[in-house]
Order: sequence, then structure tokens, then C-alpha cells
Amino acid sequence: MKKNIRFLKKITILCVVMNTIITFTTLAICILQREISAGILSALLGAWSIELGLSAFIKNSEKPQEEIQITEEEDIEEKEDNPLDGSI
Repeated sequence: MKKNIRFLKKITILCVVMNTIITFTTLAICILQREISAGILSALLGAWSIELGLSAFIKNSEKPQEEIQITEEEDIEEKEDNPLDGSI
């Protein structure tokens, strides 16, 4: 799972760089033409929304793993504190 998260983080960084280049290039072309069409704006928003969605997915994928590890450590500490819990 950690390898997948690392791979997705690299993809996210690549998306940010690519979207930044595309955004500024598109805006420069629009300034030269003195016209911004709705199609261009929707394409830019679509690209950035995909990148933000991927970032949110990565953040949510990391959190449960940390919480699971914390609860496992707490269970181990409870067993060490109470050796007479009835288990052999």
C-alpha cells in the first residue's frame, strides 16, 4: 500500500507541474487573443479538479493506516498491563 501511495504522490506532483504549465500557457494565449472562451475555462477547471481529487484520495488513504497502527499499539500495551486477562 505504501508503494502505491508513493506512486500516487509522484503522479500528483507531475499533475501539478503539468497543470501549471498548461494554465499559464492557456492564459497567455487568451491574453494575446483578448478572448477567454467557456471551453478553455472548463478544460482548465477540469484538469485542476482531477488533481485536487487525487490529492484528497491520497490524504484519505494515508490516515486509516496510521489509525490502525495506533490501535494495534494500544492493544499490545493493554495486554502487557493486564497479563491475567484469562488468555493462555
